[in-house]
Amino acid sequence: ETVSATGVQISELALLLTAVVTLRASAFEIGLLNVARYTPFVVVSLFAGVWFDRHRRRPALIASNAGRALLLGLVPLAVLSGVLSIGLLYVIGFLLGALTVVFDVGSLSYLPGLVSQRHLTEANSKVQASYALAGIGGPGLGGLLIGILTAPITLFFSSATYLASAVSLILISRPEPEPEATDETPSIRTLIGEGIRAVLGN
Repeated sequence: ETVSATGVQISELALLLTAVVTLRASAFEIGLLNVARYTPFVVVSLFAGVWFDRHRRRPALIASNAGRALLLGLVPLAVLSGVLSIGLLYVIGFLLGALTVVFDVGSLSYLPGLVSQRHLTEANSKVQASYALAGIGGPGLGGLLIGILTAPITLFFSSATYLASAVSLILISRPEPEPEATDETPSIRTLIGEGIRAVLGN
């Protein structure tokens, strides 16, 4: 989790600086890139939460990290090939945001099945400490790497953090049971509707 969260911090900074320095993007284009990156947090979150109630979490966590590694690796390859465009960054930013939502929601719902009830408070505290550590150290590390390697090449390093996180998840030995589903389980549309009503009512 710490490695993955650090990768998020580095990739956010490097992606924006790739747009600014490499593509000479305007302020409006940077704004659109941020919209593309954060829209999935609104659109995907409710669906991801409902989906994880019916499916195992670890395969999705591994796939989301592998997907983010692949997407970030495309940026420096596109720069080296001379085909990078702001439109491509919009697409990559949106997909990165979607996979980040999937990982964040999935990791929080995976944790209670990974540790015993008496260790859950401690485990949640360590996850929050992990986010704090990444938030403090990630931007500084990202800035250092960008200064040495340039922003696009730094995305290769960020890609490697996601691969390391995926490998760590693969190495977890505790089996994850398949979530139980019954005939009385509400439909996905019903559950998403309940989620929207809960958000709007709060």
